[in-house]
Amino acid sequence: MEKQYKLTCNKEQLQLIAKALEMYTRATCGQIEESFSPPIQDELWKHYKTGEGLDNKEYFYKREKVNEHLLAVKELIWPGFGPGASNGIGYDDTADLGYEMYKCIRSKFEKEFEDECIKEGKDYFGNVHSGTPLKLTKIPFIKVEDYE
Repeated sequence: MEKQYKLTCNKEQLQLIAKALEMYTRATCGQIEESFSPPIQDELWKHYKTGEGLDNKEYFYKREKVNEHLLAVKELIWPGFGPGASNGIGYDDTADLGYEMYKCIRSKFEKEFEDECIKEGKDYFGNVHSGTPLKLTKIPFIKVEDYE
């Protein structure tokens, strides 16, 4: 049997691990703008808030410039891939494994949300993270369990 490891973390830490896995997977498959834009846009938003609100003109100008540069990097690595284009599932084994791990974590959080809705008598409709993740590799799914 292959050696196993156990990682103990809180929800905030696990969410960060999921974000990192998603970014890695997207970047590896060619979704440069999808992987790096969200954290960069968050930082831009922080830097361009003013006392009376957001300096919209400067924020949107810089956001567009960042996007142009990310697409230029994408063109250098994957010529002809426009915005949104990628190699997708099956392109890279490690990216597929990372995507599986990301989906296992997101599915755990989604199941917790579903249980919370049911407990509170609220409607639950599900989303792309509901249910069992798509199996992409021969490696067993990671276990994401409550730990107390």
